[in-house]
Amino acid sequence: MPSSEKWKVTYTESFKKSFQKILKEHYRKKEKDKKKLERIFNQILCSFQSSCFPRSNLWKAKPEPSPKKSLKNCQRLAKVYFNLPGLRGASKEGRLLYLIDKEKKEIKLLYCYTHEEFAKRPPDGFIKKLIKRQ
Repeated sequence: MPSSEKWKVTYTESFKKSFQKILKEHYRKKEKDKKKLERIFNQILCSFQSSCFPRSNLWKAKPEPSPKKSLKNCQRLAKVYFNLPGLRGASKEGRLLYLIDKEKKEIKLLYCYTHEEFAKRPPDGFIKKLIKRQ
């Protein structure tokens, strides 16, 4: 869905807290890997300006089913899959859940987590709360 118009990216409080949690739990003593993660995130954020479903050899974005009656018609839920540098096993599989608002041409970052925290995805009730708070 590339477009000549740029998408505005906003950070919700839940995203900020979840990202800080990942940094604290996994990167407190790994400054080099923390810098790599920050570079990956900056690349993802830059790619959002031209597409709401960015792709790279480092990550992929896909539409995500939304909980019933949680979104407006102009909104859609999506997720970016990426690897967290320096980590192994399920904790290295990072996820970024975000909301696309086509009407406002805005992408709202909702929550960042690892496959270790949620094997599939957060429960629908949790996602509904994230959407309501934003």
